[in-house]
Amino acid sequence: MMPTPIEPRPHSTSEVFGLALRLYFQRFLHAVAATAVVLIPALLLSGLMGALGPFSAALLGIIAPPTNFQAIPFQGIPPLTSDSVALISTCLSALGLVVGIFWPWAEGALALSALEQLSGNRLSLRAAYGQTCRRWPSLWLANLLAQIGIALPLVVAGLIVAGAAFVLLAIFVFAVFGANVFDQIPPAALIIAAVLGALLVIIMLITATTLAINWSMRVPAIVREDQNSIAGLGRSVALVRGHRGRMFGRYLLFACFELLLTLLLPVAISLPIAIYLLPQMSTLPRGVDPQVATISGASALAGVMSALMTLLVTPLRVIFTAVNYADLRIRKGESLVAQEGPRVGTSAVETLAESLSSYTTPQAQGTDWRMTDPARMTPAQRVSFCFKRMRTEGETPELLMEMGFALYEVGDWGNALNALTRARALNPENPRIAYGLMMLYYERRDLSLARQMMQTYLQLETDPEALQSTRNNPRFRDLL
Repeated sequence: MMPTPIEPRPHSTSEVFGLALRLYFQRFLHAVAATAVVLIPALLLSGLMGALGPFSAALLGIIAPPTNFQAIPFQGIPPLTSDSVALISTCLSALGLVVGIFWPWAEGALALSALEQLSGNRLSLRAAYGQTCRRWPSLWLANLLAQIGIALPLVVAGLIVAGAAFVLLAIFVFAVFGANVFDQIPPAALIIAAVLGALLVIIMLITATTLAINWSMRVPAIVREDQNSIAGLGRSVALVRGHRGRMFGRYLLFACFELLLTLLLPVAISLPIAIYLLPQMSTLPRGVDPQVATISGASALAGVMSALMTLLVTPLRVIFTAVNYADLRIRKGESLVAQEGPRVGTSAVETLAESLSSYTTPQAQGTDWRMTDPARMTPAQRVSFCFKRMRTEGETPELLMEMGFALYEVGDWGNALNALTRARALNPENPRIAYGLMMLYYERRDLSLARQMMQTYLQLETDPEALQSTRNNPRFRDLL
C-alpha cells in the first residue's frame, strides 16, 4: 500500500511526534535497516572497546583482576599484555572512525526516504542509498563542521568548569594542611571570578544549543534540495530562523524520550532480572562474590538492551528531523508534499495547460484517456509522456520546457535544471524557461544565479499581469 501524502499545513508539536511515529511504524523494517548497516558495526565496536576497559585497567594496576586472565590457556593465542591491549584498542578506534564515515550517508538515505514517504512516494533501500550517494561527501563534511562548531563552546565551558573544580580542590587540600594560598586574594575578586565564569559557561551552553538547533536541518536540506555542505548548513539556518524556540522544545522532548528508552529503561529492566536470577545460579565459579556477579550481569544486560534500543530509536530520530524539516518548509510557504510549478500569473498558467492539452498522439482503441491527455496527467506521467515524445520527435524547446516543469513538480530538481538549461540553449528568448530556471536556482538557494535569471525573465516577459504578479510575490523580494 502506497503511503498517503500529509496535508500541506503547519503541524503542532504533538502532530509532528505522531506523524514521525506513523512514518516509522509504517516502514519499520526499512527504517531500521537503513541505519542498521552502520549502527550495528558501530555498536559492536563500542561493545568491544568497553570490554577491553577492565583488562586495560587491570593490566595497569588500577583494579585487581577477578581471575588471572593472562594465564588462561588459549592454544595459539599469546597472553594479553598492556601493549597488545593498547594495539587492539587502537585498531578498534580506527575501525570506529571508518564506520563513522558512512553514518552521514545512512542518515541522508533514511531522511530522503522519509521525505518521499511524506509526499506519498515509497523508496526502496537501494534507491534511497543510490540517490544520496552523490551527496555523501557533502553530508559528511556538513556533519563534521557542525560537530566541530557545536563542540567548541562545550569545550570552553568544560575547561571553565574543570578550572573551577581544580581551584575548589586546591582550597580544600591546602585547608587540610593549615595553609591558605588565597589569603592574599580579596573575597570580592573570587566572587566576581566565579560569577563571570558561571556567566561564560551559560553563554557557551546557549551558543552550543543554538548552533545545534540552527544546523539540525542540514541533512534533509542537503539530500532534498541537492545542496553542498556549506549551502546545506546555511539553508538549515534559514529554515529554523523564527522557529528556534519551537525546535528547541521539540528536540528537548525527543531527547528526554530517547534518554528514557536508551538508558533508564534498560537499567530499570535489567537490574531486577539480574538481582533475581544470578544469585540462584549454582554454576558460579568458586570465590566469585554473588553481589559482584549480580552487578556485572546487570551491567552487561543493560548494555545489550541499551544497544538494542539505540538501534531502534536512532532511525526514529532521523525521521523526526525529516518531519520537522517538512513542517518548517510548509510554515514558510514552501510545501514539500506537492512541489508547485512556476506561478507566473493566471495567464501563464493557462498557457501552460493549453500547451500541454495541445499535444496529440495516435490513440489506440481502448487506450486510457489519462495516457493521451497531458492536462489530466500526474507530473510523473507527464515526464514519461514528454520523454516518449522526444524519442520520436527529437528535442524541442517546448518539450524540454514541459519536461523541466514536470520534473520540478515531482521534486527531481537536478534533471529539471538540466532540461530547462537545454531548452534555454535552443530558445533563449522564452520567458517561461527563464522563470523556471529562476525558480530552480531559488529553491536550490543559488541566489546569485536566481537573481540573474530573474532579471532575464523581467526583460523577456511581455505579459503585464505576469510581471506584476512576480514583482508582488513576497518570496522573491530578495531577488528583485
